[in-house]
Amino acid sequence: MVQQKQYKTSIFLHGTFLQVFKKGVFLRGESSSGKSSLAFALVKRGHLFIADDLVKIIKKEGELIGSSVNSEKLIEIRPYGIFDLSNLFGKDAILESHKIDIIVDLSKNEKKKATILGVSFTPYFIDFSCEKEKVSYVEKLALLKDEELLVKDNNNNKRKKVENTKDCICEK
Repeated sequence: MVQQKQYKTSIFLHGTFLQVFKKGVFLRGESSSGKSSLAFALVKRGHLFIADDLVKIIKKEGELIGSSVNSEKLIEIRPYGIFDLSNLFGKDAILESHKIDIIVDLSKNEKKKATILGVSFTPYFIDFSCEKEKVSYVEKLALLKDEELLVKDNNNNKRKKVENTKDCICEK
């Protein structure tokens, strides 16, 4: 008799999830790292909110789908309080679920790889020194997700593919 391994098909992770330019962006980081504030700013710019604080992630046909665990679309913005985004921005600003396309890390510990339910990602890291540029950084990541990002090489002025867009987008 052959035994089959049982693989997890769902998990709950701490983070914030939204859709930016039709790309699912999962924001993760330590408590008080600015995930909710960044999401609020992105929703104010017309992007769609999915979940805050706890994101349910399921694996379906090799892809990860994120959704909220709560029917209420609440977000906590410290120190101001808890807000119902459907009341503030209307039901059109809310999305029930979406495929996870990008992981953005707001923690101080930059990680090279992330694996969720067997699916590997290379998270993008936002440096805390770029506080004012976080919104545009996430928007640019979403826009460039399927594009090959090229920059000039300082040594020979030829163009090369960039592995981490933080060097191009969020300069010090």
